[in-house]
Amino acid sequence: MPVIFTFLLTVKLLKKKFRYLFLFIYGPSNIDSTYHIDGKRYFNHLFLFTTSVKGLLDFVLMALIGSI
Repeated sequence: MPVIFTFLLTVKLLKKKFRYLFLFIYGPSNIDSTYHIDGKRYFNHLFLFTTSVKGLLDFVLMALIGSI
């Protein structure tokens, strides 16, 4: 097989595995992530943590893509 084809296949497989792993962690944190007390919205700590990690990961990936 050509090297480029093998590389693209590997990237595609890693992308799928990362996507499902991330959704496995991020998905349950969205369920019941907020609640209201006296008209104020409060967020679940797990939701805040996973959203922060996702934002940091997005920032790093965009910086890497932008540096190419």
